[in-house]
Amino acid sequence: MEIVKYMKSTVLFVLFSINNVCAQTNFEKYWQLTDSASYFLKVKNYNGSIEKFEKAFSLKKVKVNSGDRYNAACIWAIKNESEKALKQLKIISFEDNFNDYSQLVGDSDFVSLHKLAEWDAIVERVKSNKVAKELKYSKELISKLDTVFNDDQKYRTLQISAINKYGAKSNEALEIGAKMTVADSINVNKIISFIDNYGWLGEDVIGNKGALTLFLVIQHANLKVQKKYFPIIKKAALEKKIKPDRFALLQDRIAQREGRKQKYGTQVAFHDKQLVIDPTKNPKRLNHRRKKIGLDPIEHYMKTLQLMYSK
Repeated sequence: MEIVKYMKSTVLFVLFSINNVCAQTNFEKYWQLTDSASYFLKVKNYNGSIEKFEKAFSLKKVKVNSGDRYNAACIWAIKNESEKALKQLKIISFEDNFNDYSQLVGDSDFVSLHKLAEWDAIVERVKSNKVAKELKYSKELISKLDTVFNDDQKYRTLQISAINKYGAKSNEALEIGAKMTVADSINVNKIISFIDNYGWLGEDVIGNKGALTLFLVIQHANLKVQKKYFPIIKKAALEKKIKPDRFALLQDRIAQREGRKQKYGTQVAFHDKQLVIDPTKNPKRLNHRRKKIGLDPIEHYMKTLQLMYSK
């Protein structure tokens, strides 16, 4: 057995109101108990570990972590308490859609369960969960996002070319900008429908280009749409489903549109044919904030933009 099969997620999901003192207390108790259980498991004190797991699982109004159930099942299987082990495995397989098939079938802790009919049913369910997860990499889904990406970028590429050739306020640039606005409106409706149906998917599901497409379309949407989906995107950022620098761009765009100072200096504008940074909070600390989320120094960023828009 590995020292700890599955560590608890670092992202805590709020499952109930923070004002509910009883539930809040049980939530804290759960994490204290399972932390102790993980420690006892690490030092192979299986009796101590299972005692803590059982107490944690008995708490009310707390969602039990699938990794904790898996680890408890390992211990019960080692102790030849097959009924208890199978109970936990059934919960994570049939209710939580556990899908780590190779981990399950290759785990020597469960050898004592292999001759049981319930074990075969669990293995088949986990295998099905794995297949279902892989279907999320559907070519159809990615193809839809590819189409949106191409439509999003087509007019922007043309607009940059027109600005470089004729100027930002030229008829050519403005005409392309109008077409871009129409395309953006269509794309926003497509992506809103996508997010409402599937949630905010990360690169692990739709690839880098697909994840970039979700971000770009929301970044190019109107303020109302951006503010509506900001809580979902913020949660996605905490879950590492969206890159920190992209999240920073959206934060700055919303601040800019609301007339507030931006935090990361990502938003710029033309003033007297010069590209300038929109007002930022505490400019002296700007590069420090940018570095923390993986952005280049503001000087490099501006040079890149100036080259992009240079004639």
